[in-house]
Amino acid sequence: MGRMGRAGSPRYAWRLSNVQTWASAALTDASTCLDSLATYTAPGAGADVDALRKRVVATSQATSNALALVNQLDPHHHQ
Repeated sequence: MGRMGRAGSPRYAWRLSNVQTWASAALTDASTCLDSLATYTAPGAGADVDALRKRVVATSQATSNALALVNQLDPHHHQ
């Protein structure tokens, strides 16, 4: 956070936008991964796929929470 710059500065806005973009892309990637896992049908892979699915969901939830917190730092974000 110390590298973000002063709130309201162009540097801060640029870096905040980068974080928001990264987190949003990570959520999209997780969603795509879950879609792929839903159609994955390798013999004997059921337990592994279920475990992986749980990890992807947990990561998605943490990323979503992080994005919500980051959005609170954006002076232009309206709830």
